[in-house]
Amino acid sequence: LAVPGGSVSGVGASGLLLGCGRGMSTTIHGLFCDVMTGLEYIDEKGALRAADASTNADMFWMARGGGGNFPGIVTSFTVSAFPMPQSVHSRECVIPYTEAKLRAVLGAWSARLEQMAQPSRKL
Repeated sequence: LAVPGGSVSGVGASGLLLGCGRGMSTTIHGLFCDVMTGLEYIDEKGALRAADASTNADMFWMARGGGGNFPGIVTSFTVSAFPMPQSVHSRECVIPYTEAKLRAVLGAWSARLEQMAQPSRKL
């Protein structure tokens, strides 16, 4: 099984969840906060609390994308897991900077944005 991950190495799992980040599997499984099913946190009185869609639902929905504005200290997350893909690919794109080359690459890339956003592309 696998959970969605981010695409920026400097962002940890909690930042990815609380910031509602995106990664390589966003087009398949949604934003990372969409796979969060619950969390535990320390409230303002120092009590350990749980939150999910039915318990402390207001805190659960606030945690899903609230970023640094969550009014508690999150101690654990529960997320959905998905079947591991049969293959995982990565790409590194380095563009030597000249204005003409950059315009050509960005123009070709932007002409395919709609096609790349289709869920069947499974990025």
